[in-house]
Amino acid sequence: MFENYQICPYTGLRSFTEEESLYFKGRDEHITEATQQLQENKFIMLTGASGDGKSSLVYAGIVPNARAGFLKSKYTNWCVADFRPERDPLSNLCKVLARELGIDNASTVESEVRHGFSALVDLYKNSKRFIDTESLEWKNADETGKATLKREAGNLLILVDQFEEFFTNPENYSKGVPSTESSLVLNVLLETARIALEEDLPIYIVFTMRSDYIGQCAAFRGLPEYIGFSQFFVPRLNRVQLQDVIEEPAKLSGNRITRRLTERLIHDLTEGVDQLPILQHALNQIWVAANNGQEEMDLVHYAMVGGMSKAELPEEQVSKFTSWFSDLPPQIQGCYHQPNLQNVLDTHANKMFEEAEEYYNNKTGKTISDSDAKLIIKTAFKCLTKIDQSRAVRNRMTLEEITNVLAVPELDVATVGSVLDIFREPGNTFVRPFINPDSENNSLKKTDVLDITHESLIRNWAYLESWAKEEFENYTIYLDYEQQLNRWVESDQSNDFLLSIGPLTYFENWYDQAKPNQWWVARYLPEDEDQKEKLKRANTIINNANAFLKGSARKHVVTRSIMKYGPKRIAAVLAIIGLITLSSFAVRNYLRQQNEFVLENVKRDALALTNKKNIGLEYTIPVLVELIKLGDLTLKEALVSIDDPVQRLHIGNGANGFLIYQGRYQPATEILESLSVMDSLLEVSEVPKDASKLPVYLKELNDFKVVAGFAHLYNPSPEIKSLVNQNAERSKNYVHHILQTQPEGFSAINTFCIALEDGINNQSFTNEELKNITAVLSPFENSTKSEWIQAQFQRDKLQVRGTQDYGFKFNGLYQELGYLYAAQGNVVNALKCIDTLLHYNQTYYQNDYSSMSDNASNIALVFYQSGFENELDQFVKGYSEKKGISPIEFYSRLLARILTDNGTSGYFNLYAFSGEIYSNLNLRFCTDEAIVFFNRKLRTEINEQSNPDERNFNLAVALKNEGIMLSHRKEMRGNEATDKENQLFKRQLMHTRKLDVGI
Repeated sequence: MFENYQICPYTGLRSFTEEESLYFKGRDEHITEATQQLQENKFIMLTGASGDGKSSLVYAGIVPNARAGFLKSKYTNWCVADFRPERDPLSNLCKVLARELGIDNASTVESEVRHGFSALVDLYKNSKRFIDTESLEWKNADETGKATLKREAGNLLILVDQFEEFFTNPENYSKGVPSTESSLVLNVLLETARIALEEDLPIYIVFTMRSDYIGQCAAFRGLPEYIGFSQFFVPRLNRVQLQDVIEEPAKLSGNRITRRLTERLIHDLTEGVDQLPILQHALNQIWVAANNGQEEMDLVHYAMVGGMSKAELPEEQVSKFTSWFSDLPPQIQGCYHQPNLQNVLDTHANKMFEEAEEYYNNKTGKTISDSDAKLIIKTAFKCLTKIDQSRAVRNRMTLEEITNVLAVPELDVATVGSVLDIFREPGNTFVRPFINPDSENNSLKKTDVLDITHESLIRNWAYLESWAKEEFENYTIYLDYEQQLNRWVESDQSNDFLLSIGPLTYFENWYDQAKPNQWWVARYLPEDEDQKEKLKRANTIINNANAFLKGSARKHVVTRSIMKYGPKRIAAVLAIIGLITLSSFAVRNYLRQQNEFVLENVKRDALALTNKKNIGLEYTIPVLVELIKLGDLTLKEALVSIDDPVQRLHIGNGANGFLIYQGRYQPATEILESLSVMDSLLEVSEVPKDASKLPVYLKELNDFKVVAGFAHLYNPSPEIKSLVNQNAERSKNYVHHILQTQPEGFSAINTFCIALEDGINNQSFTNEELKNITAVLSPFENSTKSEWIQAQFQRDKLQVRGTQDYGFKFNGLYQELGYLYAAQGNVVNALKCIDTLLHYNQTYYQNDYSSMSDNASNIALVFYQSGFENELDQFVKGYSEKKGISPIEFYSRLLARILTDNGTSGYFNLYAFSGEIYSNLNLRFCTDEAIVFFNRKLRTEINEQSNPDERNFNLAVALKNEGIMLSHRKEMRGNEATDKENQLFKRQLMHTRKLDVGI
C-alpha cells in the first residue's frame, strides 16, 4: 500500500525541517524579506492562516539563511533555541536556553529568569556564546585562546513556534487572562528583544502564530505594540510559486513529474486555509503511489490516492487504474468517495482507520477486533482535539490519559499505543511522536505526549471533524447536566430537585452513549488543580451523577411503566392483585358505599369517550376538564386510559387548551401539572421514522406550542417558560430530522413551517444551525435545490395561514426565510425576501401583504428577539421605503397586532368544524419588555415630527395605547395596574394639554 514509505522530497502534513531546506521551494522572496526584517528589528512575528507554512518558513528558510550568512550578525555560529509553549511555556523556554547556552541545569535558568525581565540577556552575556571583548579573559587570551572562544561563541535565535498555544491551553490562558508564567515568558522575551535592539546584541526573537489569534494578543501588555513594530504576514503563493513547490523538489531528488499533473494540482487548489498541507500531503502520497518515485508521477497516481475520478483519466491510463483498484479490499475501495484534492487526506486517513485491525494483528502477532481498534482511534482523536472559541484545535494528551478516558480494561496502554502506531508510521505521520525507522524501539510509553501533526487533519478528515463536534456536544451536555446535578447535591439530595421525566430520558440516553468516567470528567476540570485532586473530585462527581440518575428514575417508575406496557396490561395486573386481596363481595360492598357513585360513572364514560378518535374535542374535553377542576381526575389518569399514543397527545393538548381558555391563569396548580404531563409525553415520543406519521406528531407538537404559549402569556412563570423552551427544542429536532431525511410523500410543509418558527422564536437554534437550514432552503445561498425542496415549495402551491382562507406563492418559503435571516441579523437578505413577498401578493387576503397574520411585523420581532436591535432599525427603514409608509405607521401596526383578539379560542383547535388555524404567534406571545421596547421605538420616530401639535397628539395616543396594553396584560393575569401604567396615562395627559385647542 501507499504507506510503505522510504524517502520523499514532500513532507506531507508535517513542517519542513532545516535538513529539508533544499526541497522547500516557492518562498525564496518571502524568506529574504523576513530575514531582512529580523536582522533590522531583532524581533519578528510571523503570522498567517493555518497551513500557510509559517513553521516551514522559519525552519527551512530563515534558520538556513542565517547559518549561510544571509542574516548578518556578530558571530558565524548560530544557536537556535526553539520551543513550543504547550502547557508549560516557562519550563520549555528554560530547557532550550540551557541546551543552547551550555548551562547544565534548566532549573538554574528558570531561577534566573524569574528574577527579572532582563535575566535572559544576562544569561547570554555570561555564557560561552557571548564574547566580552572588555573582559580579562579575552584580553589575557593568546591567539589560540581567542580562537577557542570564537568557536564557542554564537548568535542566539529564540523561536517560539505556534505561539497560539499561549491561548489554546487553559494552563496558559483562561477566561481572557494569561497565567502568571505566560506573562513572565512574554515579558522576558519582549524585554530581551528591546535590549538586543538597543545594545545591538546578536539575539533574535521569532514568533509564529495563526493570524486568527491576533485579537487575543491584547491580553499581553506590550505585545500588540511589538506586533505592529515588526510583523510579517506570510503571503499566499501565486501560480508560479506553486509550480516551484510541486516540480522543484522532484527535480532536486531525481524524481520526475508530468506537467499535466502539476497543472491539475494547481487547478484543484481551492481558496481558503490548508492549501499547502493538502498539496504537500497529496504530493507525498502521489510519490508513494508512483512506486516510491521510481515511476514518473502522473494523473493515474493522483487518481490512485483519491484526487480525481477514473472518468477524468486519459484513456491510456484507465486500464492501469481499473486493474489496480479492483485488487483493493472492498472496505478500502469504499474510502475513494468524491475524488478531489481536498479528499486525498480524508481518503488516506479513512484507509488507516479501516486497516488498523490488520495492522495491529500483523505488527504484534496478537488479535484485536475491528470494533475495538476503531474505538481506540475514535477515542484517541477525540482526546487530541478540542473546540476553542468555535475553532477545532489540537489538544496534547499522554498515552496513559487517552487509555484512561477509553476505560476498557482489556485495552491497556500497550494495546492502545500499538493501534495508534499506524498513524505514526513514516509516510503517514498524522500523530506525533513519529516512528523513527532507524530506532530499534519505537513503542509508545505511557508518559509519551501525543499530538496531531497539523490542524488541517481536523478540518479535512470528515470522521475527525464529526468526532470533535461530538466531543464538544458531549461536553456541552455535561455542563448542563452538571448544573442540575449540583442543584440536587447542594439541596442535600432532595427529591424535589430530581430530574423530570423528559430531561431524565435525555440525560440517560446521553450517559449511555457518552459513558463519561472520572478521567473524562477530570479532563474538563480546571487545569490548575493537582492531578490527584482532580481525579478525586471527578470520582465524586461520577458517583453523584449515578445516584442522581437512579434516584430520578425511581421517581418516574410508574409513568415509565405506563409508557412501556400500556394502561390495559397494567390495569389487568392491578385487577388480579385486587381480586387476590379482596373478595368479590368486598368489592361490591366497597362500590355501593361510595357517595359519588354517579360521578364515577360520569368519569368512566368521559374516559371511554377519550379513546374514540372520531369524536370532536368539543364533546369530550369539557367534561374531562370539569372533572380535573373538581379534583376527581388528573390529566395523567385520563391519559393512562388511552391506548393510542397519538390520541393520548391529542386529548392532552385539548384538555390543556380548554383549561387555559376557560381560566387563563387559574387553576394554576392543575394547569402546570397538566402541562408537565404533556411535556413528559412529548419528551418520550421520539421523532417517528415512518414518514407518514411525521405530520400527525408534528401537529400535536405545534398544538402544545400554542397551549404552552398562552399559558405563559397568562402566567409568565419560570416553570412554564421552561416547558415552552423544551417544546421549542423538540420543534428544532423535528425540523432537523425532516430537512436531513427529506422524507418522500411528506405533505405537512405548513406544520413544518410552524415548528421552524417555534424554534426561531425561542432561540433554540444555534447560529450554525440557522446557517445550515438557510443553506438548504434559500435560493440566495444555493441555487440548486433538492427535488424534495422544490416539490414542497412549488411556486404555485399555496398554503393556508392565519384565520382567513388565503395563501401566498412559494408556499410561504420567503416568509420563513425572512425569519431565518432576521434570526441571523441579515438585513440585506431579509429585505430581499420582502421584495418577493410584496411582488407576489395577488393571492393575499385583500391583496395586501400587510393585512396577513404573518407579515413584516413578525420578522421585525425576530430581529428584536435575536438581539439585533441596530439591524432592526435598518430593516424597518428598508421595509417602510418599499411600502411607502413611515416607520411610525410600521410600529403602530406591529403594536396593534400584539393585542389579544376575540379569536383566541380558535388557536387551540378545539372545534372540529373550524378546521386547523396556522399562524406565527410570536407577536401574540411576546414579552412585556418587547411591548415597552417597540413603544419606545414608536415614540422615538414620533419625536422626529416637526409639527408640535401632530407630535404631541401622536405621543399622547402612543402613551395611552401602551398603558392600555400593559394594563390589559396585568388584568388578564389577575393583577392590578401599577404606578408604571398610571405614569403612562399621566404623560399622555401632559401631551394632550399641549395641543392647540382650536384643532
